[in-house]
Amino acid sequence: MKYHHSITEAQEYLNEVFSFLEEKELPCNPINYSVGYDFLSKMNKPLVKKLKQAIDAGQTLDSYFMESLYEDFIKEPPQFEDKNIRQLTGTVGNLQAASDQSKSSIESLEQEISVVKQEQAGASPELLDLVEVATKTIKDNQAKLEACVAQAHEQTKQIQAELEQAKLEALTDTLTKIQNRKGLSKFFEETTTSKPAANLAAVILDIDHFKKFNDTFGHLIGDVILRRLAKVLESATKQNGEAFRFGGEEFVIVLPDATIDKATNLAERLRTHVAKMQLKHMKTGEVLPPVTISLGVTMRQSEESLETLLNRADEALYEAKDAGRNQVKVK
Repeated sequence: MKYHHSITEAQEYLNEVFSFLEEKELPCNPINYSVGYDFLSKMNKPLVKKLKQAIDAGQTLDSYFMESLYEDFIKEPPQFEDKNIRQLTGTVGNLQAASDQSKSSIESLEQEISVVKQEQAGASPELLDLVEVATKTIKDNQAKLEACVAQAHEQTKQIQAELEQAKLEALTDTLTKIQNRKGLSKFFEETTTSKPAANLAAVILDIDHFKKFNDTFGHLIGDVILRRLAKVLESATKQNGEAFRFGGEEFVIVLPDATIDKATNLAERLRTHVAKMQLKHMKTGEVLPPVTISLGVTMRQSEESLETLLNRADEALYEAKDAGRNQVKVK
């Protein structure tokens, strides 16, 4: 995102952002400020749309939600230069081929020198010594070349491994270690491309009254709950499907090859399981209040986009909340 505001305009937005964050009871940290700036300046259209929807729906704006907006709509993704890696691999391969050819030439040279020695038995010792020294020098240089090629191979493998790890981390939520919103988009695209006609269900869920829980017990305890819930979702989708942290206390489950009944039953099992979890404060031993979740379930319609699918699931989620929370609704 490029910014071309004048000093005066930037100062005006600065004041507006401070007022916005104060109104929403959000700390003025760099992430919240960046989100507020993009929202109030209306430069970042996707972010404006998402944040406006949340505000209109009365959704709690906390640091988790603001961080998810920053990750999805502002933060620059890492640049993965696959093309450069392929070029590097090709260069190392060419170097290996040249080394192999050089080694073969040296072996041929040694054979020819051996023949010459036999045919020229009376040749000058000085000349023979010179040939021996030259041959040894060539072989030593060849050994160095082979060592360099081997090292280049290892370095290329390491770079490739680091690249794959960086790609994986870009799709993973740092707190819960399950996939994030970008991972969801990638999973949906791959799934619907390989099986465009297959049934696919989506479940959106979030933790009831999570902001109140955080305010009462602190964000560290809130983080523990998010990680615990992520583990539950990951285990529940191990056989079929995938769980994602969508932002804040909101999660998404995508179930390929599912029916509405299977998706609803899974959602209900999750709701019951979470409601029965017993949590204790690690330092004080205090038993924490029960944690409950609300869930919205829907099925993908023919060739429907991820955004449309999730919007409908989100509508079902808000029906569950409006009906008293800690329940499942289908739309």
